[in-house]
Amino acid sequence: MVRSTVARALVTAVVPLTATRTVANAALTLTTPAVDSAGSPATGDCVLTNISASPVLVSSVQLFDGFGAAITPDYDDCTLPPATIPAHSSCHVYKFSIPNAYCTATASSPKVRLSFNLVDGGYNTIVTVPGTK
Repeated sequence: MVRSTVARALVTAVVPLTATRTVANAALTLTTPAVDSAGSPATGDCVLTNISASPVLVSSVQLFDGFGAAITPDYDDCTLPPATIPAHSSCHVYKFSIPNAYCTATASSPKVRLSFNLVDGGYNTIVTVPGTK
């Protein structure tokens, strides 16, 4: 009788703890290397791609010049509310006529990939570099 009462008390005490436990998603921040347009007019395009089967929350996608100063983008469909990337989709942040730049991105899942693309006026890719941790 005492044993079953103690067992019941332990189950009663432990179950609420396990039922209310939540697992926080670890944010992932990726950064690309800096790319220089070598004096040619080019557009810098940060592309963040969700490779998972679920939407991913985007905290930030930012462009920086070669000296680390923030660049205001001409276009940003990554961080506008609701700031999520649907499953198997990408978003872009870009700036026209950029001499040199790199980008960083922070998202709620490790299932994202970042690249920085430098494209010419005809939308031909000059160079693409991947983002890393």
